[in-house]
Amino acid sequence: MIDFDNTNLFEGYLYVNKKDGSIECIPEADATEEQKAMFEEFRVKYPNGKQIPLDVAKATRIQQLSDICNQVIFYEFYSDADGVSKSYGLEYENQIRIESIANDLKFLKLDNESLPNVYYYPQSGDCKQYTGEQFLKLASDAKLWVYNNVNKYKDVLKPMVEACETVEEVEAITWDTELPIA
Repeated sequence: MIDFDNTNLFEGYLYVNKKDGSIECIPEADATEEQKAMFEEFRVKYPNGKQIPLDVAKATRIQQLSDICNQVIFYEFYSDADGVSKSYGLEYENQIRIESIANDLKFLKLDNESLPNVYYYPQSGDCKQYTGEQFLKLASDAKLWVYNNVNKYKDVLKPMVEACETVEEVEAITWDTELPIA
């Protein structure tokens, strides 16, 4: 049974305000069958929706921006480490693999040993051979890509949402919002 006084539906997320003050955020795309029934029950009771409280709008937008940040990072980044710009995927497994190989190369470099060639796959295409130095550049490009996108989310967009005073201000902030120049 849904406590409709403490539940809201906004942009594909069901928000349940819990008694402990926390907000449970349920994305419709990942909902279980039981949760899908909750979405349906809410829509039957409020066919035109419910006015969204500011805290729910903020929580929704922050979750959406976090999801987009992860998608942008994972989808692809570009590196010209071997002189030709190629796209690479950065799912968690790839991030770990790139960082692990780069760390091994850095240790060899610290010991003044020659760096071996490294074989790695761009996003689409065949396995490519990189010199150790080229691979370190690729790893640096990947780290910078992650850093820049996480910074955009955590240090710019999220605080912008948190500072909003109306639902309309919250709704105006998207991943593509022009960022203030520092």
